Amino acid sequence: MFVIHGGPGFDHRYLISGLSSLAEKRTLIFYDQPKANQVTANNRLSPLDIFSHFRWLSKEVAQEEAIGVAAHSWGSLVLIGALLDKRLHGIPCARFYEGILINPVPICWEKYAQCSKELLSRMSWIDRAKLSWLGSFESDGAKAMKLLLPHYVVKQNSLPSSSFPLDKKTYLSISKQLKGFDYRSTLSLLPPLSAIIGSEDFIISNLIDDLTPHLENKKVMAGVSHFPFWEEEENFTNIIHSLLK
Repeated sequence: MFVIHGGPGFDHRYLISGLSSLAEKRTLIFYDQPKANQVTANNRLSPLDIFSHFRWLSKEVAQEEAIGVAAHSWGSLVLIGALLDKRLHGIPCARFYEGILINPVPICWEKYAQCSKELLSRMSWIDRAKLSWLGSFESDGAKAMKLLLPHYVVKQNSLPSSSFPLDKKTYLSISKQLKGFDYRSTLSLLPPLSAIIGSEDFIISNLIDDLTPHLENKKVMAGVSHFPFWEEEENFTNIIHSLLK
Protein backbone atom coordinates (compact mmCIF):
# COMPACT_ATOMS: atom_id res chain seq x y z
CA MET A 1 0.00 0.00 0.00
CA PHE A 2 1.41 3.35 -1.07
CA VAL A 3 1.13 6.20 1.46
CA ILE A 4 1.01 9.65 -0.19
CA HIS A 5 1.68 12.69 1.99
CA GLY A 6 0.04 16.10 1.83
CA GLY A 7 1.52 19.45 0.99
CA PRO A 8 2.77 20.28 -1.53
CA GLY A 9 6.17 20.59 0.09
CA PHE A 10 5.76 18.16 3.00
CA ASP A 11 7.43 14.77 3.32
CA HIS A 12 6.15 11.44 4.66
CA ARG A 13 7.38 11.64 8.27
CA TYR A 14 4.27 13.18 9.85
CA LEU A 15 2.20 10.17 8.68
CA ILE A 16 4.33 7.41 10.20
CA SER A 17 2.87 7.27 13.71
CA GLY A 18 -0.76 7.62 12.60
CA LEU A 19 -0.64 5.02 9.83
CA SER A 20 1.97 2.58 11.11
CA SER A 21 -0.69 0.19 12.46
CA LEU A 22 -1.65 -0.55 8.85
CA ALA A 23 1.61 -2.49 8.64
CA GLU A 24 -0.20 -5.26 10.53
CA LYS A 25 -2.19 -5.93 7.34
CA ARG A 26 -0.27 -4.31 4.47
CA THR A 27 3.29 -3.61 3.40
CA LEU A 28 3.50 0.18 3.49
CA ILE A 29 5.46 2.23 0.97
CA PHE A 30 5.88 5.79 2.27
CA TYR A 31 6.29 7.86 -0.88
CA ASP A 32 8.12 11.20 -0.81
CA GLN A 33 7.07 13.43 -3.70
CA PRO A 34 9.81 15.16 -5.73
CA LYS A 35 11.11 18.51 -4.53
CA ALA A 36 11.70 21.55 -6.75
CA ASN A 37 15.50 21.27 -6.69
CA GLN A 38 15.44 17.58 -7.64
CA VAL A 39 13.54 17.70 -10.91
CA THR A 40 14.39 20.58 -13.23
CA ALA A 41 17.36 22.81 -13.87
CA ASN A 42 15.31 25.95 -13.27
CA ASN A 43 13.72 24.55 -10.07
CA ARG A 44 10.24 24.90 -11.58
CA LEU A 45 8.45 21.75 -10.48
CA SER A 46 4.96 21.31 -11.94
CA PRO A 47 1.96 19.40 -10.60
CA LEU A 48 2.18 17.18 -13.68
CA ASP A 49 5.79 16.30 -12.76
CA ILE A 50 4.57 14.92 -9.43
CA PHE A 51 1.53 13.15 -10.91
CA SER A 52 3.62 11.48 -13.62
CA HIS A 53 6.35 10.52 -11.13
CA PHE A 54 3.85 8.74 -8.89
CA ARG A 55 2.13 7.06 -11.86
CA TRP A 56 5.44 5.72 -13.18
CA LEU A 57 6.74 4.68 -9.74
CA SER A 58 3.52 2.85 -8.86
CA LYS A 59 3.95 0.63 -11.91
CA GLU A 60 7.65 0.07 -11.26
CA VAL A 61 6.87 -1.13 -7.72
CA ALA A 62 3.66 -3.07 -8.34
CA GLN A 63 4.47 -4.52 -11.77
CA GLU A 64 1.47 -6.77 -12.57
CA GLU A 65 0.15 -7.01 -9.01
CA ALA A 66 -2.79 -4.96 -7.72
CA ILE A 67 -1.86 -2.49 -5.01
CA GLY A 68 -3.52 -0.21 -2.45
CA VAL A 69 -3.06 3.44 -1.53
CA ALA A 70 -3.71 5.77 1.42
CA ALA A 71 -3.49 9.49 0.61
CA HIS A 72 -3.75 12.51 2.90
CA SER A 73 -4.97 15.98 1.83
CA TRP A 74 -3.01 17.16 -1.25
CA GLY A 75 -1.86 13.55 -1.62
CA SER A 76 -5.38 12.64 -2.74
CA LEU A 77 -5.00 15.05 -5.68
CA VAL A 78 -1.63 13.46 -6.50
CA LEU A 79 -3.40 10.12 -6.75
CA ILE A 80 -6.40 11.39 -8.72
CA GLY A 81 -4.25 13.49 -11.06
CA ALA A 82 -1.92 10.56 -11.68
CA LEU A 83 -4.83 8.30 -12.56
CA LEU A 84 -7.08 10.68 -14.51
CA ASP A 85 -4.97 13.37 -16.19
CA LYS A 86 -5.27 12.67 -19.93
CA ARG A 87 -1.75 13.98 -20.58
CA LEU A 88 -0.31 11.02 -18.67
CA HIS A 89 -2.18 8.14 -20.26
CA GLY A 90 0.91 7.00 -22.17
CA ILE A 91 2.78 6.37 -18.92
CA PRO A 92 2.29 2.91 -17.40
CA CYS A 93 0.40 2.85 -14.09
CA ALA A 94 -0.27 0.31 -11.36
CA ARG A 95 -3.66 -1.31 -10.94
CA PHE A 96 -5.18 -0.07 -7.67
CA TYR A 97 -7.72 -2.29 -5.94
CA GLU A 98 -8.30 -0.20 -2.80
CA GLY A 99 -7.74 3.35 -1.68
CA ILE A 100 -8.37 5.48 1.40
CA LEU A 101 -8.42 9.27 1.16
CA ILE A 102 -7.87 11.16 4.41
CA ASN A 103 -9.30 14.69 4.37
CA PRO A 104 -9.05 14.87 0.57
CA VAL A 105 -8.74 18.22 -1.20
CA PRO A 106 -11.19 19.34 -3.91
CA ILE A 107 -10.78 17.98 -7.43
CA CYS A 108 -11.28 21.24 -9.33
CA TRP A 109 -9.35 24.49 -9.09
CA GLU A 110 -12.23 26.79 -8.12
CA LYS A 111 -13.02 24.81 -4.97
CA TYR A 112 -9.36 24.08 -4.23
CA ALA A 113 -8.68 27.82 -4.08
CA GLN A 114 -11.53 28.24 -1.59
CA CYS A 115 -9.72 25.99 0.91
CA SER A 116 -7.02 28.60 1.52
CA LYS A 117 -9.66 31.28 2.05
CA GLU A 118 -11.46 29.06 4.55
CA LEU A 119 -8.23 28.40 6.47
CA LEU A 120 -7.23 32.08 6.52
CA SER A 121 -10.68 33.06 7.75
CA ARG A 122 -9.96 31.11 10.95
CA MET A 123 -6.84 33.16 11.68
CA SER A 124 -6.65 36.52 13.41
CA TRP A 125 -5.53 39.50 11.33
CA ILE A 126 -2.27 39.52 13.30
CA ASP A 127 -1.52 35.92 12.37
CA ARG A 128 -2.45 36.62 8.75
CA ALA A 129 -0.02 39.53 8.72
CA LYS A 130 2.73 37.33 10.23
CA LEU A 131 2.04 34.65 7.63
CA SER A 132 2.28 37.18 4.82
CA TRP A 133 5.61 38.42 6.16
CA LEU A 134 6.97 34.88 6.47
CA GLY A 135 5.83 34.08 2.95
CA SER A 136 7.65 37.08 1.56
CA PHE A 137 10.86 37.22 3.59
CA GLU A 138 11.48 33.88 5.33
CA SER A 139 12.99 30.95 3.44
CA ASP A 140 12.28 28.39 6.17
CA GLY A 141 8.78 27.02 5.54
CA ALA A 142 8.74 25.36 8.99
CA LYS A 143 8.19 28.78 10.58
CA ALA A 144 5.06 29.31 8.52
CA MET A 145 3.81 25.84 9.44
CA LYS A 146 4.33 26.58 13.14
CA LEU A 147 1.97 29.52 12.72
CA LEU A 148 -0.55 27.57 10.62
CA LEU A 149 -0.76 24.21 12.40
CA PRO A 150 -2.90 25.36 15.37
CA HIS A 151 -5.61 26.20 12.82
CA TYR A 152 -5.41 22.71 11.30
CA VAL A 153 -6.61 20.96 14.47
CA VAL A 154 -9.32 21.21 17.11
CA LYS A 155 -7.28 19.63 19.89
CA GLN A 156 -4.18 21.74 20.37
CA ASN A 157 -2.48 19.15 22.58
CA SER A 158 -2.36 16.80 19.60
CA LEU A 159 0.17 18.94 17.73
CA PRO A 160 3.68 17.47 17.35
CA SER A 161 6.38 18.89 19.63
CA SER A 162 8.96 18.93 16.83
CA SER A 163 8.94 21.35 13.92
CA PHE A 164 6.84 20.47 10.88
CA PRO A 165 8.94 20.73 7.69
CA LEU A 166 7.69 22.58 4.62
CA ASP A 167 9.78 22.97 1.48
CA LYS A 168 8.76 26.52 0.59
CA LYS A 169 10.31 26.43 -2.90
CA THR A 170 8.30 23.33 -3.79
CA TYR A 171 5.11 24.73 -2.33
CA LEU A 172 5.39 27.96 -4.30
CA SER A 173 6.39 26.22 -7.53
CA ILE A 174 3.39 23.88 -7.43
CA SER A 175 0.88 26.42 -6.16
CA LYS A 176 1.66 28.92 -8.93
CA GLN A 177 0.88 26.30 -11.58
CA LEU A 178 -2.26 24.68 -10.21
CA LYS A 179 -4.86 26.94 -11.81
CA GLY A 180 -7.40 25.37 -14.12
CA PHE A 181 -7.36 21.69 -13.16
CA ASP A 182 -10.69 19.87 -13.11
CA TYR A 183 -11.10 16.09 -12.80
CA ARG A 184 -14.85 16.01 -12.18
CA SER A 185 -15.82 14.65 -15.59
CA THR A 186 -13.75 11.45 -15.32
CA LEU A 187 -14.33 10.40 -11.71
CA SER A 188 -16.16 7.26 -12.83
CA LEU A 189 -12.76 5.90 -13.91
CA LEU A 190 -11.37 5.90 -10.37
CA PRO A 191 -10.68 2.61 -8.55
CA PRO A 192 -12.65 1.78 -5.37
CA LEU A 193 -11.98 4.57 -2.86
CA SER A 194 -13.12 5.37 0.66
CA ALA A 195 -12.62 8.55 2.68
CA ILE A 196 -12.08 9.58 6.30
CA ILE A 197 -12.99 13.21 6.93
CA GLY A 198 -12.66 15.36 10.04
CA SER A 199 -15.95 17.16 10.61
CA GLU A 200 -14.21 20.40 11.64
CA ASP A 201 -11.75 20.52 8.75
CA PHE A 202 -11.24 23.74 6.80
CA ILE A 203 -11.83 21.66 3.66
CA ILE A 204 -15.56 21.75 4.35
CA SER A 205 -17.90 19.12 2.93
CA ASN A 206 -19.41 21.18 0.11
CA LEU A 207 -15.94 21.62 -1.39
CA ILE A 208 -15.61 17.90 -2.04
CA ASP A 209 -19.25 17.08 -2.80
CA ASP A 210 -18.27 16.27 -6.42
CA LEU A 211 -16.10 13.43 -5.16
CA THR A 212 -18.31 11.86 -2.50
CA PRO A 213 -20.82 10.15 -4.88
CA HIS A 214 -17.91 8.16 -6.30
CA LEU A 215 -16.73 6.85 -2.92
CA GLU A 216 -17.49 3.35 -1.69
CA ASN A 217 -17.49 4.55 1.93
CA LYS A 218 -17.25 7.88 3.71
CA LYS A 219 -16.50 8.01 7.42
CA VAL A 220 -16.86 11.36 9.19
CA MET A 221 -14.96 11.80 12.46
CA ALA A 222 -16.68 14.29 14.75
CA GLY A 223 -14.71 16.91 16.63
CA VAL A 224 -11.46 16.67 14.67
CA SER A 225 -10.00 18.63 11.78
CA HIS A 226 -7.29 18.10 9.16
CA PHE A 227 -5.05 15.65 11.03
CA PRO A 228 -7.51 13.11 12.52
CA PHE A 229 -4.71 10.58 13.12
CA TRP A 230 -3.13 13.07 15.55
CA GLU A 231 -6.31 14.18 17.29
CA GLU A 232 -7.97 10.79 17.85
CA GLU A 233 -5.40 8.18 17.00
CA GLU A 234 -7.25 5.16 18.40
CA ASN A 235 -10.57 6.05 16.78
CA PHE A 236 -8.84 6.82 13.49
CA THR A 237 -6.98 3.50 13.58
CA ASN A 238 -10.21 1.56 14.17
CA ILE A 239 -11.93 3.32 11.28
CA ILE A 240 -9.12 2.88 8.78
CA HIS A 241 -8.79 -0.80 9.65
CA SER A 242 -12.53 -1.24 9.12
CA LEU A 243 -12.13 0.11 5.57
CA LEU A 244 -9.50 -2.45 4.57
CA LYS A 245 -10.87 -5.47 2.75
